[in-house]
Formats: sequence, C-alpha cells, structure tokens
Amino acid sequence: IQKRLARMRMLDVTVHFPLAFNLYGEYESGRLSPEAFDEALFAIETFIVRNIVYRVNSNGLNREFPAMFKKAKEEGKDLVLGLKTVINNNPFYRRDPAFLSGLKENSLQNNNKTLTKMILIHIEERLSGRERPELLNWEVECVMPESLTPAWKSGLSEKDLNEAPMYVSTLGNLTLVEKGWAHSHKSFGEKKQHFDQSLYINNILRQSSNWGVDDIKRRGERFADVAALIWPEFGLPVKREDLRKSKPIKLVVLGKTYFPKSWSDVFIMTLNRIYEVDPMGFKNILETYPNLITRVQQPSRSVRLDSGYYVVVNYSASDLLGKSKECMGLAGFNISEWNVEYE
Repeated sequence: IQKRLARMRMLDVTVHFPLAFNLYGEYESGRLSPEAFDEALFAIETFIVRNIVYRVNSNGLNREFPAMFKKAKEEGKDLVLGLKTVINNNPFYRRDPAFLSGLKENSLQNNNKTLTKMILIHIEERLSGRERPELLNWEVECVMPESLTPAWKSGLSEKDLNEAPMYVSTLGNLTLVEKGWAHSHKSFGEKKQHFDQSLYINNILRQSSNWGVDDIKRRGERFADVAALIWPEFGLPVKREDLRKSKPIKLVVLGKTYFPKSWSDVFIMTLNRIYEVDPMGFKNILETYPNLITRVQQPSRSVRLDSGYYVVVNYSASDLLGKSKECMGLAGFNISEWNVEYE
C-alpha cells in the first residue's frame, strides 16, 4: 500500500482525493482488505494515466470522482469490481484503441509533465526489470527538439519537416535526462552520445543513425504497447448505446440551437460553436488532436470548420457522440451546456 500511495503521489493531481479518502475509510474500518485497497488505488491510477493523452483536466474530472464511490457501492457487494465497472463506463475512460493511438499521436509535453515522467519511468522499469527511484529527479527531454536548429533541419526530409510539429512532443520522441542536461539543441549524432547509456528506453536511439518522424512513430508504437501492459484494461463489458439506426434532430451547444441531419453534423456544429464562444478553448482541442483537426485537408473524409481547420468525421455515430462530449470538456465547458436529441 505504501508503494501504491507513492505511485499515486507521482500522478501530481488531486481530483481523485474524494474517492481515495472514501476508499481509505473502507480500508481503515476493515471492510476493504489491503489487497483490495491496493487494487482499487491501481484502478484510479489506470483511469488517470489513460486520460493523460487527452488532456482532460480538473474541469472535466472533478465532476466525475466525487460520485464514483456511491456509484461503485450501488453496483454490488464487491466494491473494487463496482469501482472498475463505474470507471469502465465513464466517458473519460480510454480503452486500448484510444489509449494507444493517443500515446502514439498526441502531445504529452504540453500536459502534466510529472505524469509524463511517471509514464516514461515505468516503461523504463518494465523494460529493464528493475526499479529506478533516482529517475524521479530527472527531466523529460524531446529527442528531436521542438524548435528545430539548422543542424536538425539539414538532416530531415521535406516530409519530416512538415510532420515534425505533430510528433515532436509525442511519447516516441521523449526520453529522460538528468537535471542541467545541456545538449538539447545539438544535432542527433552529437546528442545521442550524451543520452544515458543505462536506460533501456534509449536503446533505439543509440542504434539509429538518423532521427525522423518514422523513427518517432516506431518507438512510439513500442512504448505504447508497453504502457498498455503496465496499465491494462479492466476486461469488463462496455455499456454502450447503439446509435447505428438513430438520427439526431436537435442540438443545443452553449445556448445556441442547431438542427443537425447527421452525427457528423453534431460533431462539426459542436466544434464550430466552441470556436465561436472560446477560441482559446478550441486551441486546447487542437493541441489534443493534432492529427484529427489539421490546417490541411486530410485524404480521409474531412470537413472544413469555421475556424479554417479541417476535421476528420469518418467515425461511427457513437464515436462522434463521444468526441463531441469530450471536446466540450477539453475546452473547459460543463457537459450540461451540451445536449442532443435524436430518434
């Protein structure tokens, strides 16, 4: 339990405190065994880690955690199973497809840096098979720098130069360095000589002669698979409404009423309204979904938004519904300000 609580401190967030305090009360009273308490804390940790790639902050999660304990108890006699069931059906819980794609494609550097460091530390410990407590004092570093120097630009293809901004802050391009590390903007050939040789997460870097977007993607896929093993799904069925034969008829977003004809309309209208009311909130969505909402039109089905960006809408009705709600939270709005009616 001490070890689990130490890991919880590494999360560097507080939104789960109401739930954790209630669980501790059950443990202290003897109604929850030490093993069950540990398992419940790990379920919370998994929920938070699986959210990091979508930047859901306290604006969204602080409305979820206070009610979780009561909902978990209402699920049945097994409190831990009840908690996992509640989390499993929460709209902010990311199952493997979303978790894996988010780790590979979404920015982590603009997020909770302590939590990003925690993910890298646990991937390193999983690959090396040993604990590395000293890494808690290290810092997260981008292999390809966020601001490309002439030395970096000269070694990249035109494709890399165009795509680098979308992948430079993703998991595949991050590593750990000691505080005071002074080699950030050196060329890759020089920089890789200074990466810590004892870290398993640096193996691919040492073996590479160049470092481009394809290399970032391959490393990201490897690390995402490891992360999914460290924080696995609960293996529970999902309560999901079947919307395949439904048709949206009315949408209300931030006080404005629309009459969509399709679920893609619902998603587009939601994004347009968010941009109209709060451009900065819309920017949070852009940073979370750099490959879903882009400046240039995508080969797959995409639509131009009022902001001038293009959004991919080639998703199922359930996915479009989920993304619409999710974007409201990412922009800092309460989901109660969004409602759709359908038949």
